[in-house]
This record gives sequence, C-alpha cells and structure tokens, in this order.
Amino acid sequence: MAETIHKKQAWLDEMAAIVQKDITTLEVLQKARKLNKKESNFLQLCSAYLYLYKMAELKEFLSPVLSEDEDETNFETIH
Repeated sequence: MAETIHKKQAWLDEMAAIVQKDITTLEVLQKARKLNKKESNFLQLCSAYLYLYKMAELKEFLSPVLSEDEDETNFETIH
C-alpha cells in the first residue's frame, strides 16, 4: 500500500529532528564548558524554532490541506 506525504510537512519534521539533535549536542557541550557567543546564539535559535514548530503543531496550524497557491505536485507517494 502506498502512503502519500506532504513535502513541506516532511521537510518541517526533518528540520525539527535536526534541530533537536543540535540542541542536545550543544547542551552536552554546555555542561563541559562555557559556550561561545555563536554557539549560545545558535542554541537559542534552535530552541526558538523547535518551540514555534511544536506550538504550530499543537494549534494545528500545520494542516496537510493545500493552500490556494499550492497544487498536487507538493505531494509524493512513498512505496
């Protein structure tokens, strides 16, 4: 049976996983030493993205319904 997924949703999910990994890495590093300014800023940016992403999911802003400017080509079939 084929499963249909929305490309944008898949991308957002992948980015959330990558961001979570980066947050974990930076938190471990933070326990070992003080983060420099760039690392600290990146940790804050990643945390903000993940927070906003999770809030958008909770409020159901990320619905798989197509918007007016999208078409069926934004979907892929996974076998």
